[in-house]
Amino acid sequence: MNWRNDIIFRIKGDASISVDTLDRVMAANKDWRSTNMGQALINYASNPTAETTSRSIFGFSWSDTVQGTDASEFISSGAGNDILIGGKGTDILVGGAGNDTFQFNNINEAGDTILDFGTGDMIKLGGVFSSINYTGTNAIADGFVRFQQLGANTVVQVAPDALGNVNNLVNLLTVNNSNITAVSNSIIF
Repeated sequence: MNWRNDIIFRIKGDASISVDTLDRVMAANKDWRSTNMGQALINYASNPTAETTSRSIFGFSWSDTVQGTDASEFISSGAGNDILIGGKGTDILVGGAGNDTFQFNNINEAGDTILDFGTGDMIKLGGVFSSINYTGTNAIADGFVRFQQLGANTVVQVAPDALGNVNNLVNLLTVNNSNITAVSNSIIF
């Protein structure tokens, strides 16, 4: 047996609270080591002091709010009805099972990719519109939000200012494996 390949985590806190296993939190009915989250966790545990420009942030199997930082990150919330907030940086967002909300609070959070957008998931853009001083009631009809289909993916584009400068749109996010109708019907203003 090769003990050097084991990862041991110490969880400290209230002993009356039960903790899910990594197998259940990361991928129910699947070996967590073969998941994207599992690989990121193993890579970090193997070299926690490595200089990287990105990092991974994980939620659990209940409803979480998982928020990134100014760095480029892999953010996964696990199962549950979660809220994912990428923050600045080019983030990869994975909501997992449940009805998730991908929240963007500012135009400067542009560049993220949602890997697993599904039925019941929503994209909340109210903070983006506040950051560009948009005061209308329908940003899509007013031309402040546009959608572009690139193969199987949809790019959500936003005008960078309240003037609706459609010649200088910002690619706010890419939604993988989703069409324009599914994405546009899931926008929350």
